[in-house]
Amino acid sequence: MGIATKEVRELAVKAYLSGKGTLETVSRMFECHTSTLKRWLREYKEENRLEPRRRGHMAAAFSPQEREQLVAFLEEHPDVTLEQVRERFAKTCSLVTVHNTIRALGFSYKKNRYARLSKSGRM
Repeated sequence: MGIATKEVRELAVKAYLSGKGTLETVSRMFECHTSTLKRWLREYKEENRLEPRRRGHMAAAFSPQEREQLVAFLEEHPDVTLEQVRERFAKTCSLVTVHNTIRALGFSYKKNRYARLSKSGRM
């Protein structure tokens, strides 16, 4: 079974709370694991919530507009460091995130002791 909808969760929680069966019985009726039903019950009692939590990745650190600005900035300043990029764009993300964003834009760093952007800029 995939992610249970709010309606399925509501039916399962109400069935258990109304005494229609044990945890095992109700979980079998709704084809979910008993620990899943326990979690739904806890979330309902503590948070009064039955909706599934939002799933997926975090939002990108750089918006599409910021990415365009980043390309222009990197072309103007080919020897900028990751820390300087992060400060310039006032980001609180990790340096790895900045690095991955720059790589996704097609830029690469030379492997030398100065770790500068390559003169050609993009790969």
